Amino acid sequence: MEEDVKAHLDKLRALGVRNWVGFALYGPRNRDAFGSAGFSSEPSELAEGVLTATHSILSSAHLQICRIMDRANPEISLSQRERQVLELMGSGKTSVEIGTILAISPETVKTYTKRLYEKLEANDRVTATVRALKLGLVEL
Repeated sequence: MEEDVKAHLDKLRALGVRNWVGFALYGPRNRDAFGSAGFSSEPSELAEGVLTATHSILSSAHLQICRIMDRANPEISLSQRERQVLELMGSGKTSVEIGTILAISPETVKTYTKRLYEKLEANDRVTATVRALKLGLVEL
């Protein structure tokens, strides 16, 4: 996991995130991870309880991701364009940004997103991305 943490920290630096905290996250069946959150001020300047609440939120999100991964359906296949849209969604791009990158309209991106949600039995971008990652359908 140390290499994953280093890669995560490198991404934070590349994004220009200066004020952040990170936590080790522990999941079922040794599905451990590292989560972080960025803040507009130094972590030492945050109100009492903010770091505890942040850790709780990240831990809960990690456990939910583990549950989603457990329900994955291995029979799903994605088109090349669906994979492209999903990879960009997973990297945090908006529909407009995805459309610009792929030279398609935001409405077309929304159509692909709807198809992805149906195929992956998801209602949001995070769930769709996690399921696709678990199935090996995309890499981020």
